[in-house]
Amino acid sequence: MKILIEWDEICMTLPKRVVHYDTKMNNFLFEKKTNKIVALIDLDTLMPGCILSDIGDVIRTYSNSVGEEYKDISKVICNKTIVCGILDSFKKLCKLEELEKQNLFFGGTAYSIYALELDNHDQDHRL
Repeated sequence: MKILIEWDEICMTLPKRVVHYDTKMNNFLFEKKTNKIVALIDLDTLMPGCILSDIGDVIRTYSNSVGEEYKDISKVICNKTIVCGILDSFKKLCKLEELEKQNLFFGGTAYSIYALELDNHDQDHRL
């Protein structure tokens, strides 16, 4: 798949960072009164990697209002306002290099397509 080759090429040019690799909503703890994130949990997947994996997983899980476990693919959407908010927040709150900032949207797109392909592959091979 062309997008995975592009992913590898871009990630090879970006700095290695500590990456969670599972930044879905279930792995964040929120403050009840403010809904602000107070902690990231499930740290067994931490390792050096490309920031695009984490931004991609955040976009994939947070921009879809029906949730990542929803079975009817026709109802799955990507809320552009949420995506823009995520990207803006990452750019403001994280110390990223310019090349990382330029590729955040690609990271969300590529990761979402990759995850969808994995899900479809798994469903095609279940009996």
